[in-house]
Amino acid sequence: MSCVKAPFCAGDLRHLVSIQKKDKADDGAGGQTVSWSVRRTAYCKVRAMNGREVKMYGQLNAVETRVFETWYRSDVIPEDKLVYKDEDHNIHFIEDINELGRWMRIFAEKGVVC
Repeated sequence: MSCVKAPFCAGDLRHLVSIQKKDKADDGAGGQTVSWSVRRTAYCKVRAMNGREVKMYGQLNAVETRVFETWYRSDVIPEDKLVYKDEDHNIHFIEDINELGRWMRIFAEKGVVC
């Protein structure tokens, strides 16, 4: 049996992140209202990956991609969002590190959440 080293130490998981799921409800007029509810919270290792400026809705906005690493959770999906330091992060990709179901790496972008 081979030994697989964890990608982070327990002390690296010091940033509390809220993982939220999208809830849709009929508004009675043929449309839907969208709200977000907390799926779970997790302590993560957080690091900035890159940043850039983009033009959205006629305004120049700063966009930052961050990487969140934590223990693996099968209920986190790309349609969820992360809230870190009161800022919404749109999940782009979730990686099962080493495909062992132990740790996960979430790539998320700060800015407009779909």
